[in-house]
Amino acid sequence: MDTPMQFLLDAALAPAVRAGATLMFRGLRVAVRRLVARWLRRRQAARMRAELRAVDARTLRDLGFDRSEIDSVVAEISGGARRTRVVSQRALRRLPH
Repeated sequence: MDTPMQFLLDAALAPAVRAGATLMFRGLRVAVRRLVARWLRRRQAARMRAELRAVDARTLRDLGFDRSEIDSVVAEISGGARRTRVVSQRALRRLPH
């Protein structure tokens, strides 16, 4: 059986407990969203990698890269790496031939 003092203490703490629980669940939602987004990016990258590996070497050359660069290209497209290929290609175009 609660005493009047315990009842008042519980009533006073209830908003703080609710606020803490709200923050905790908000953080959990954010973490789950990030986890799902990361999983979807990796899944999409795996599909891209499989599709590019199925393409013949001549078509890959027409696309502007070699079979050995597939992992790098997929990483750049899917956001797993900086887009250094674009920077290096622009630099190469500026060089005299």
